[in-house]
Amino acid sequence: MRVDSVKRCLSKTMSRKGFFKSLFHVHVPLVGENNFYRNNISQESLYQFQSDAIKRAADAGSSVFVGRTADYVLREYKNAVSVFITANLEQRIQNV
Repeated sequence: MRVDSVKRCLSKTMSRKGFFKSLFHVHVPLVGENNFYRNNISQESLYQFQSDAIKRAADAGSSVFVGRTADYVLREYKNAVSVFITANLEQRIQNV
């Protein structure tokens, strides 16, 4: 997939009204003291929450995920494409 295609896909997906709100809305009872960084969510619960959101987005249509172990979460999806991009340390430092 070309970079232009990925950009168009991202733009189209993010422009859908309410897309992120419907997938990533955190219900207040799950968060202690209404503070995102200090809460009662376990690592397992957070992983399950993220996995569910990734699967719902993938089921809704074309999606691009960066990180979040989406390759593992979508391992049973036949039409999923996983790409790993890396560079040596010197190149990464130059790009920052």
